[in-house]
Amino acid sequence: MIDLVLPESRLGFADTLMQMHRDRKRVFVDRLGWQLRAPGSWIEVDEFDNDFAVYLIARSDCGRRHEGSVRLLPSTQPHMLETVFGALCPGGVPKSDDVWEISRLITSPWDSKGTSVLKLHRLLALALVEFADMNGISRYTLVTEPHRVPALLSVGWKVAPLG
Repeated sequence: MIDLVLPESRLGFADTLMQMHRDRKRVFVDRLGWQLRAPGSWIEVDEFDNDFAVYLIARSDCGRRHEGSVRLLPSTQPHMLETVFGALCPGGVPKSDDVWEISRLITSPWDSKGTSVLKLHRLLALALVEFADMNGISRYTLVTEPHRVPALLSVGWKVAPLG
C-alpha cells in the first residue's frame, strides 16, 4: 500500500511519519554516517521537512509498518538541489510549477533485502508517476550517484544530467 501524505493530512499519518523519520536516521545517519542537525536525536528531520513537503509512503499489507518512502518538494519553494547542491547545476537549477524534487528515498532497514527492495522501489516509482500525472508535473529533479542511473532507466524514466 502506498499512502500520499499531503501537508494537510499529516496528522492522520503521525505514527507512520515517525517510523519514516526513525528509519531515515537508521539509514542515513547510523549506516551512511550523515551528520544530524540535532546530534543525539532518534529521528532524521531537516529544514525541507516543512509545510511544502509531500510524502509517498509504502506500508506493509497490514498498514502498520513503514517499508519505504520518498519526499517531494515543489521547485518553486526552497529545496535541496537549489539550496544545498546548486553548484552541481552549472546551467541553473530547474524551477517551475511543473518541476518537483525527489529526495530522501529510503527503504526500511529491516526489510532491505534483495528483490523486496527492487519491488518497493518500483512501487514508489509508479506512485511518483501517478502523483506527477495528477498534479501536472512534467519533470522531477534529484541528486543521485551515477551508478543509480540504470535503476531509473530500468523503470522507463528518461534521465538528463543537470551537471
